[in-house]
Amino acid sequence: YFEMLNYGSFVASAGIAILLHSAYSAAHYRQYIIPNEDDLLNTEPTPPVDVLVEVIISFLLCSFGFISASGEMEPVHVSAGVGRGLESHENRTDFAVFGSNRTNKIKTRIERYKKSLQ
Repeated sequence: YFEMLNYGSFVASAGIAILLHSAYSAAHYRQYIIPNEDDLLNTEPTPPVDVLVEVIISFLLCSFGFISASGEMEPVHVSAGVGRGLESHENRTDFAVFGSNRTNKIKTRIERYKKSLQ
């Protein structure tokens, strides 16, 4: 269990804790500003700068923590897809359309209808 906990997990946890603190600070600020809203005349109060800075820092910490906790990244090889063209998609049987009895009947009805119009 302790092998899974690494540096990235602690950084991501710190980022989440800072994000929760910024949410609490924003809610506290909103409670403080509502009784004094007579001065603002229907304008939305913006959160204070320290809350915005906390959100940005927590986003960066969470991003770094989750990326570093996910393990070692593997390189993407461009040459793996070279040589396969669009014709390789024709071999996919899940998109193949087979002529069934119903499609043949519809085709003959359409042909009879076209002949009747002539």
